[in-house]
Amino acid sequence: MSDQWVNFLRGKEMAGHKLGELISMGAFSYVFEGHHSSGKRRAIKVLRSSTDPEAAEEFHRESGLLRQLSGAANVVELLDSGSIAFEVQAREIQLSIDFSYHVLELASGCLQEIVLNRETVEWSERIKLWRGVVLGVHQMHLRNIVHRDLKSSNCLLFVKRHNLTQTKIADLGRSRDLGATPAHPRMLYFRGLGDLTFAPPEFLYLQGRNTVEAHLCADLYGLGSILYELATGQSTTVMALGFGPDLVKRSTAAGMQAKSVDLTFLRSTFAPALDVLAESLPPAIRTRGTALVRKLCDPLPLANAAKLGMGA
Repeated sequence: MSDQWVNFLRGKEMAGHKLGELISMGAFSYVFEGHHSSGKRRAIKVLRSSTDPEAAEEFHRESGLLRQLSGAANVVELLDSGSIAFEVQAREIQLSIDFSYHVLELASGCLQEIVLNRETVEWSERIKLWRGVVLGVHQMHLRNIVHRDLKSSNCLLFVKRHNLTQTKIADLGRSRDLGATPAHPRMLYFRGLGDLTFAPPEFLYLQGRNTVEAHLCADLYGLGSILYELATGQSTTVMALGFGPDLVKRSTAAGMQAKSVDLTFLRSTFAPALDVLAESLPPAIRTRGTALVRKLCDPLPLANAAKLGMGA
């Protein structure tokens, strides 16, 4: 079904851009390369027509947040957003279907590509790209916005003048303006909103909270995990917890019984994962790099809050 929609949309025009090849495909959207009559190329993100209402809400929220972040150098730039109707023939019935879209600056690649090919990339370049992610998250936080789904696949690469590469934060569907009214039921925040294979442990144990501190700490954990990815190719959560169905099943059962698990034991669980990190880092940054990830990915949320100078 998805390929049928890709074939249907390819060649269509949205906001003055003709849709070319498919760049990527997510659970609720497609990203095409768009060609403007001026010769400029853009990324056109299109919401699937069959998407559920919650995903559609996330798609539209993303455009609003990107507008708020306009001018943030390390966040992907939104150029336009809207919807357009196309006629679709379904058997003997002709339907008019609306397709929502975002026009975004076109990236040269994705940070996940660096993770997958990390052995061919100098550590100085990996650190520089990671610092771009840190800057992007900092720019978001300065505008009271949290990402909540940080991982290398949500960070884009842009080749600038003099062949310099810049990292920018993208995929803000799970993001939130901390000053806005919560969009989800309270229970949903116990397990978090992003990819659980990259999630802080408190979400896996249904101990997440809908507080400013909790959301900021989750982003800190994500920054540490991206650095861990650049070193090992894996997320901190997967390496430390062996993430899988059994863990989710046990933690969900405990949460449903309102049993609060003392997460202090996770520090010893995370220790071997940090040893793997240390072995993967070059000697020049081994000690400081390991200490930094240990601090950012501390499995105790209250400890992270203390690092931010926040109250519990």
